[in-house]
Amino acid sequence: MESRRDAACQRVRRQERARVEAASGKVLWARKVHTDTVMSVAWSPDGTRFASGSNDKSVRIWEAASGKALQAMEEHADRVSSVAWSPDGTRLAGGSGDNSVHVWEAASGKALQAMKGHTAGVMSVAWSPDGTRLASGSDDNSVRVWEAASGKALTTLWGHVGMVRAASWCSNGRHLVSAGSDGSLRVWDVATGQCLAVHVVTPSGAVVFRPRDGRYRIQGGVEGHVWHTIGLARYELGELDEFVEGLRLADDEPLLLPLCEAP
Repeated sequence: MESRRDAACQRVRRQERARVEAASGKVLWARKVHTDTVMSVAWSPDGTRFASGSNDKSVRIWEAASGKALQAMEEHADRVSSVAWSPDGTRLAGGSGDNSVHVWEAASGKALQAMKGHTAGVMSVAWSPDGTRLASGSDDNSVRVWEAASGKALTTLWGHVGMVRAASWCSNGRHLVSAGSDGSLRVWDVATGQCLAVHVVTPSGAVVFRPRDGRYRIQGGVEGHVWHTIGLARYELGELDEFVEGLRLADDEPLLLPLCEAP
C-alpha cells in the first residue's frame, strides 16, 4: 500500500514539474537524429510519446519525458509531410511526397498498411474519431478516405481547384473539412461524397456557398471573381441574384456549424 502511495505521489510531482516547465518555456531536451528538415510532429493521445515526420523520408517515435528514440520507420520513398496517431494510440499514419499513406503499429514500428491511389504527394492525414478510417489530402487536389484495417480506398472527394493542405474529421465521424491552396474550406458528407458547403476567405471578407442549392452568404466587403475559386462560372458576387430569387442565405439560416454537432 505504501509503495503504491509513494508511486502516486511521484507521478503527481512529475506532472506538476512538467506543468511548471511548460509554463516557463524551458527546453526539456533536444535531439537531432533526422538528417533533414522535420515537416510534422504529433503527440500520442496519452501524451507520453510523440512522432515526427521528416524530409529524410522517415517517421520516428520518441518518449516525451526522456527524449529516447523508440521507433524509426522508413517505408516511405519521399518526404513525410504529415503524421497522425490513431485515437487509441496504437497506430501511427504518415502521408508522404511519394503519393502514399503508410500505417504502422506504434509499439513495434511494424508496417501494417500502404495506401496508394493519389497521383501527387500527400500533405495531410487524419484518423476518424472511431479509428476505423483515414482521410488524406493531396497535391492532386483530392481528399481520399481509406479503411484503416485493410487499406481499402472507400471514396475520393473532388472539388478543390488547388492542392489540399489539410483535412479534419468532425466529431460525429460523418463529415470532413478540407482546406486547399485555392483559398477554400470545404465540408463533405463522407458517406455520399457530397460537398455540403464551401467557405472562401479573402482579405476583405468571406463567402459561404452551398452547392446543393446554389445559395450563398457574403461576409464583409468581398469583391471579385470568387466563384471561380470555388469551381463555378466566373460571376461577380451578386450577379446570380438576378437569376434566382432568394439566392442569398438569410443571416439566421444555419450552414456550417450544425454539421459538427456530437452524434
